[in-house]
Amino acid sequence: MRDILLEGYGLDELHLRQTSRRILLTFGWPNAKRLGSAGGRVYWLYLHRGFDCIVSTKTNIVLSLFFYREGCDGHQGALVKTSRGISPGDSLYKIKHVYGKPDRSGGGCTLSTGEYVRKWISYRSGVGFQVGHEGKVEIISLFTVSRERGE
Repeated sequence: MRDILLEGYGLDELHLRQTSRRILLTFGWPNAKRLGSAGGRVYWLYLHRGFDCIVSTKTNIVLSLFFYREGCDGHQGALVKTSRGISPGDSLYKIKHVYGKPDRSGGGCTLSTGEYVRKWISYRSGVGFQVGHEGKVEIISLFTVSRERGE
């Protein structure tokens, strides 16, 4: 059975605007932490649980959540699906059929180093998808819906 992700929120036990203290109490220490390139943010990596979160270093509040396909970036697979039925491993075609035209998109290229940059699409409802070179969802991301994003 897959847990249902609510766009712009998350799950009851893991959601946006949650405190880092609550995450520690619920899930324990992450496998690793790394500083975000934007500053003021830390990625908490829960490889064995199939998710990561971005935590503000100023407020200790969860800003974004990422749920992974099995084996993606060293993660176990997250047993989740969006409220509209999209799970890690589903096709880009299915996303567009279910969600329609994305509000924002980018990526989907191979760098001169040979590294593939995933295609990404996102929707104003607070959900985004990173798609691998084979056209399958590798990561589902949740973010806070803001007025700057058109809401």
